[in-house]
Amino acid sequence: MTKLGCKVSTCAYNCRDLCSRNSILVDGHRASQSKQTHCSSFAPKDHSVSNSVGCGSPEAETDVSCKAANCAFNSDGICSAREITVAVCGCSDPCCSAETACASFRRSR
Repeated sequence: MTKLGCKVSTCAYNCRDLCSRNSILVDGHRASQSKQTHCSSFAPKDHSVSNSVGCGSPEAETDVSCKAANCAFNSDGICSAREITVAVCGCSDPCCSAETACASFRRSR
């Protein structure tokens, strides 16, 4: 399992910069750099009084499935990094998964 930090404050699963999901999917099959990846598990925060997802309890470690075939940490579709961070990509307030990125992506050689 991977320690998963989350810098995407607009994600419903972000709870104190940790992810409250027990698993996520990082996508970017043809990615050659971080900004070409994204967190497919992103869900926009509902800013109404009741958030259907809620903060819950952030997970210290999370199962991370990975479709970024060119990432050095991708081991048969599972992230082998001890720690990763999901970050914003190109905008300050992402509203969809395409505006997120795996900041820990490293191109395999």
